[in-house]
Amino acid sequence: MGLEKTLCWASSYNKKNVFCYIVTRLYSSTVKGGLLNPETNILNYLPADSFRETRYRSFPPTRRPVYKAIVFDKDGTLICFDSMWVPWAKQVATSISAAVKLDVQEDIFTVLGVCSKTSRIQPGLLAEGTKSQICEAITGILTRKNISRAHAHEISAHHINCCIPQPQHVNQLEDLRQLFTVLRQHDIRVAVCTSDSREPTIQALDNLGILHLVDLVICGDDKQTYPKPDPHNGLLICDKLSVKPNEVVMVGDTPTDVKFAKNSRFGLTLGVLSGVGRRSDLERAWYGSIKTELNVRQLEDSKFQIIPSVADIIPIVLPNSPVPVRVRPRFSTVSQYDSTKKYKLVILDKNGSLTDVHPRWSNWAEVINSRLRKITSTRIADKFMEMIGYDAESRRVSGGMLPDCSILHIRDCLGYLLNLNGYDQWCSSEIVNKVWFVPDSDADSLLPGVVETITHLRQHGVATALNTSDSREVSRNFLSCTGLEGKIDYVLSAEDAGKHPKPSPHTVYRVLNALGHQPDEAIVVGDTPSDLISGQAAGVGLTVGVLSGFSRAHNLLPYANWLIPNITYLPWLVLSNQH
Repeated sequence: MGLEKTLCWASSYNKKNVFCYIVTRLYSSTVKGGLLNPETNILNYLPADSFRETRYRSFPPTRRPVYKAIVFDKDGTLICFDSMWVPWAKQVATSISAAVKLDVQEDIFTVLGVCSKTSRIQPGLLAEGTKSQICEAITGILTRKNISRAHAHEISAHHINCCIPQPQHVNQLEDLRQLFTVLRQHDIRVAVCTSDSREPTIQALDNLGILHLVDLVICGDDKQTYPKPDPHNGLLICDKLSVKPNEVVMVGDTPTDVKFAKNSRFGLTLGVLSGVGRRSDLERAWYGSIKTELNVRQLEDSKFQIIPSVADIIPIVLPNSPVPVRVRPRFSTVSQYDSTKKYKLVILDKNGSLTDVHPRWSNWAEVINSRLRKITSTRIADKFMEMIGYDAESRRVSGGMLPDCSILHIRDCLGYLLNLNGYDQWCSSEIVNKVWFVPDSDADSLLPGVVETITHLRQHGVATALNTSDSREVSRNFLSCTGLEGKIDYVLSAEDAGKHPKPSPHTVYRVLNALGHQPDEAIVVGDTPSDLISGQAAGVGLTVGVLSGFSRAHNLLPYANWLIPNITYLPWLVLSNQH
């Protein structure tokens, strides 16, 4: 069965209100099959007959709620939290430590909820508090170091206010201009309610080109406002926009956002997994406990849902709209190759760029296929092979999930497929555990010349990073057995990508921030469109497609500045100005 290019949304009301798992966010085919339609910029999806119901609860036509306003949190919901606030936190901690001549950086990171080793932010003060609350917390750290409270507060306030997030660190998570335009076209008012201060908030919205599409902005330092989760700001928004609380939708990424919406008695609360909050955090904030298989029916609530990102709100708030279900950012073409440009960082994909993928993944697919046939059915096994893009006749992977998704996501998708075919959650988990395995890495899978090429680049002062969809353990084993251990400056694995795998630019930003480079100083190298799209979206200096992996030239051409047979040609591009 061929891959269809549209998602089939169920039009009938599902009285049982069951959730149906849709893995379209995790899956995209190659450009030929339609990873990203160049005309519409809409991601294509799984075969429509694989999913017979939407992942969201629907309402009967006579009872369908009408929403008149949507309130968005800013950081972690509209803007990438880590790329914006990790550099800010490091700058604040460093400058305060220098000012007091004490090593208080780790103390500040701890109170803010920042992990200095992974450069990630956990739910805590930085994610959910205002700057005045952050100032009080840091003042407390300094007073415990025998600094007078007045002096400690003065130092804290000065450095917190002087350190401002830089424009290059403000990265939108979705195409916000298009999203907000669609909402405005349907007479839905847009508000932003954030704990951040007004000046950087307005500047960020203006830089993203969406300030004119926002009806109301409520900030943490505004007069006569109260921090979330106090409902005061929610009622203020309703008053300013002339809407009732039950006509308002709240979209946020933290437990505080969820509690704020609940306290304000909004009509619908949408928790997004694009920020610092985990699913369990958001569920606990709403229900008071974590949903399990046993209590899911008791906890079911039509006023609360969890979705991947703000791009998923359209089918919920505009269920009858002809607007495309998911729209991705329209990536602009990166600058053309400049032989005089000096590049300082090469970000490499692993599978297909450094390794020969077909023997390893063909063997894996055949074993999974055989096990699924024995335990489930031939139809389910064939459907899963189609999903991952494996062709048994050629013993090659082309298109499908395998080139573009992490092995962790593919495992989840197999469970979802089993759910859709009549297996309950417990049975599907048991089946996945029985059939699943991760293929081992070995030195023989390494393409010729990889070690020598990376060594050559490092000898000329070019840093190298690995941005892979494999797990952290698999990546570590790969470096160890291939002789690349110690030759790669930074490794970003599937666990690090979290909720923003390729083609999102999030992974590229993480690498850039960790190694301290600007986007135009970097080159992204990969064998799939997702690799190159992530580089384009991050604004890197050069995207290079290699023809040694999953994709062919016509798949990569729309997204690559250069196509090369394999990475041994890379030094010519990177070091050409030095020869």
